[in-house]
Amino acid sequence: MPKRLAVLTLAILVGCGGGGEDRMAADSLSRDLQRLPTDSSVSLNDGPVTGGGGMDHSVKPAAPKPVTRKPAAPKPAAPVVRTLASGTTMATTMDREISSHTDKAGDTVTTTVTADVTNARGQVVIPAGSKVTFSIAELHESENKGDKTGKLTLTPTQVEISGRSYAIEGSAEALDRMLKD
Repeated sequence: MPKRLAVLTLAILVGCGGGGEDRMAADSLSRDLQRLPTDSSVSLNDGPVTGGGGMDHSVKPAAPKPVTRKPAAPKPAAPVVRTLASGTTMATTMDREISSHTDKAGDTVTTTVTADVTNARGQVVIPAGSKVTFSIAELHESENKGDKTGKLTLTPTQVEISGRSYAIEGSAEALDRMLKD
């Protein structure tokens, strides 16, 4: 009996162990390992599980950080061109006196506009308070206090509106004057 048992054990070992590795490798390589097709029209419900009592294991998203954006730089306003018709008058007052004793041709004087100057459409072109610079073109004193031989000619050269200077052309007429000793 011990011989039979030894032969039986040997037969079992040969039957189970002989060529097993080759068969297992061939079996693994012959399998179809592709995934099963899935239905892409099915919507997933990826929300947290509600109810059921117990602890809530859902992950709460962090609060989004506020995005600070720099405001877009405002586009500069298009320059507005306004003109005055020839012959438009403007009332101004002298910021200082002109004297034939101290001033000469080529000097400049400044005046202040006393009332808004408007164009034909009624738009304010030169607001009151603007400064007008004049160049003294000609200056002669009167020979006698009572005569009118003295001469003063002023030529406007620029106007300053809200801190910006603009070149102008024109002439000064009807100047009020006072003769002093």
